[in-house]
Amino acid sequence: MSAISGTNVAAPVMPFTTEDSYPTHDAAYGRGGWREATSTTERDAIPTDRQRIGMIVNVAGDKAYELTVVGDPPSWKAYAASTGSDQIAAIRKAVFLEC
Repeated sequence: MSAISGTNVAAPVMPFTTEDSYPTHDAAYGRGGWREATSTTERDAIPTDRQRIGMIVNVAGDKAYELTVVGDPPSWKAYAASTGSDQIAAIRKAVFLEC
């Protein structure tokens, strides 16, 4: 097994107590995943080191976009969330390894 350089985390990041309202993560500083932006200009200003193909950015008052090409400028397409039963079954099979 190869060592991974960086800050190693041996447990989930958690608040000190269940009453602590301070967040454990700010999406603006993560890489990929789901993010929020106030405009398409803010969305397009996400640094390339924080971009990942497939990430979704919800633009307030507009719609959500999926990253298709990492870069400066990045390329986006409108995100089309699916809730069809066939797709849900495929996700369940992939996540839970159901046969």
